[in-house]
Amino acid sequence: MAYVCRTIGGMRGRTRRVWEYERCINTLIMEIKVLFFGVLTDVTGTIIKNYRDVKSIADLKLRIQDDYPGVVHYSFRISLNNVLIDSDRLLNDGDEIALMPPFAGG
Repeated sequence: MAYVCRTIGGMRGRTRRVWEYERCINTLIMEIKVLFFGVLTDVTGTIIKNYRDVKSIADLKLRIQDDYPGVVHYSFRISLNNVLIDSDRLLNDGDEIALMPPFAGG
């Protein structure tokens, strides 16, 4: 988990910075890393992108489609922390998601 810095007005017009644990101030900032492979690197123009406040795989797919509309034309498998998944899952801070299109080879 990360910490959030808030500036709070102090006495006599002074301000002070207060570092609070996110859960205490109810502003959870969750960050996950998304890795793009194969043709998806061409479509997105990147290999890695970080997303904040993504709650589930379904939510992440929508965010990726908003950022990169061309992704909808490709099929891909999803890996969550190096494990292939087939269904929607809730995400946690620090999770690593990989989007992998079909590949061939031997």
